[in-house]
Amino acid sequence: MSAGLTYLPPSGLWMLCPPSHKLCGGTAAVAKAISHDEGYGWGQVSANEEQGQEYHRLAADKLRVRLGTQDAARTDDLQHYDAMMAERTEQYCDEVMRICRERYDSEQDVRVVIEEPFELEICDGIHCRGRADCIIYTSVTLDIIDLKSGRGALVSAYRNPQMMVYALASLDLCADADPEIRLTIIQPALNNISTASITRAELLAWRDEHLIPAARQTVEGAGSYHVGDHCRFCPARPTCRARAEQMQAYVSSVQQHALTSPKLSLDDVTGLLDGIDHYEAWARDIRRWATDDAMAGERIPGYKLVIPRNGARKFVSEQAVVDAARRAGIDPYKRVLRSPREIELQVGTMQYEEYFATLISSEACNPRLVPVSDPRPEYRPAKDDFNKEVSPNDTI
Repeated sequence: MSAGLTYLPPSGLWMLCPPSHKLCGGTAAVAKAISHDEGYGWGQVSANEEQGQEYHRLAADKLRVRLGTQDAARTDDLQHYDAMMAERTEQYCDEVMRICRERYDSEQDVRVVIEEPFELEICDGIHCRGRADCIIYTSVTLDIIDLKSGRGALVSAYRNPQMMVYALASLDLCADADPEIRLTIIQPALNNISTASITRAELLAWRDEHLIPAARQTVEGAGSYHVGDHCRFCPARPTCRARAEQMQAYVSSVQQHALTSPKLSLDDVTGLLDGIDHYEAWARDIRRWATDDAMAGERIPGYKLVIPRNGARKFVSEQAVVDAARRAGIDPYKRVLRSPREIELQVGTMQYEEYFATLISSEACNPRLVPVSDPRPEYRPAKDDFNKEVSPNDTI
């Protein structure tokens, strides 16, 4: 890395909370992640991140095969490869090729760029370095396509910071001064394909009004900490004081309710529910961080590490156990049917639906209280049907 240059990851998380960048290790940590191609995170790559990297590599290989620039997709060294990964990367490639055909029908000279690294100069020696999954461009159009392999929350392409960074870095590919720009996120695990359009003028306005100020604040360690759902991706989340203060404010609100009335009202409970998920996540992060520090030799005042009285038992030699079981006259093995999830992973969703869907029964789940913004349909208790007024025209 050249002296005087600062590199930020394209994920966009630092834009949401600029001072958290230095709290997590700053530019040096990001540079190390970039140099090791670790997805621009901090520290050791998790199993989920490793699986995501393999999804992207396989998807890129398959695209190159379809475009005729590679003979075959490599799978031998993929640790997480299964029928599900094969199927979902095919779904991703199908959608990318559909976009290619759409562009080809309207413009003969279609170019496709797959997993090409880029470097975008934001301002004042601050650069953003990354790797876009797929870019399809003509002289007048620009498609930025991103694969999301996770099955967590739905990801939207609308004003997505990461996608807009990719678009800014790719503007020079188009000869037209005002190309048609489309951002597309493909999330096969959730059957989510999100597409949003943005103009060059809107993109440049976002750069000037949001990206550049956030980049300067991030490098300087300035700006305000912002606590939110994005905190779950931040390595500094257990020790972030802003997050702790928000959780303490939550606890204070609980104490205030207890002081004003011996019994919480429905409004009181609603107010507490608004923050309880964040509080539970914060408590887990604190306990995990303290345990890890204690394991590293740090003394946690008032706490100590202990070994559970009864650890899990396991045999030291499988063959010796088999021999002993035969002498005892028993069979040491048992056959267990794979779970529906395991079979789906083994054969893929399409074959699973074809061969096994009619053989599945689902246990009834207990109702769960969630915010009204949750996309799932509302469950109404049976007693509501008895309480509602019956019209003379209703059939009972």
